[in-house]
Amino acid sequence: MPKRKKPSQIYLAWERIVFGDDKYSSESRQTWAALWQQHCEGEALMGTLISDAALLCSLGYDQAAHQGDWHAAKERIERYFQHPKWEANEPVSQLIAQALLSRALWECGEENPALQLWVSLIRKLGKNQRLACLLVLHELLAICQSGSETGHARNLFSGVVREVIEKLTKTKLPPLEIPENWQGFTYGELAALLESARTARAKKESQ
Repeated sequence: MPKRKKPSQIYLAWERIVFGDDKYSSESRQTWAALWQQHCEGEALMGTLISDAALLCSLGYDQAAHQGDWHAAKERIERYFQHPKWEANEPVSQLIAQALLSRALWECGEENPALQLWVSLIRKLGKNQRLACLLVLHELLAICQSGSETGHARNLFSGVVREVIEKLTKTKLPPLEIPENWQGFTYGELAALLESARTARAKKESQ
């Protein structure tokens, strides 16, 4: 039997924060900041394993997003893509980081780059396409639920919602009733459609 790889010190520190009493507490944020300064700032990033950098970047993103500081969240997750070996990281981590970046871009007012990233994710080919669609669905749903239900979404945003649902219905989801005219949809209406897609998937997976 091969010897099990010992977790890194960064992983163990990340684990204590994430599974501790409160990962959003002042103490947790200070602990993360010290790790970030030591392992992700400046040239220190070059000497940090990409797997460890991914943990610190995603946690920093999460803490900033929780406080509504989307510019900080964006800067932290972008640091992942500044690592020289991010493209060699395992595909699932890459997808997660890209999904987080897409939400930060949108919240920072960079809507077109966010839309472009969502489209590139949901059109990925291969075994991870369904996961990419589910990650995008999660971010789209969060955006729809965080704003005004009666606010009208951009047609391009509605188009991405439609494509995500269609991609998923072609895989494991049962057919959904998708309206032909997607112009003028409110965020509340889109949220309901995304929620129905997620619920249908959960039922299908449980069978």
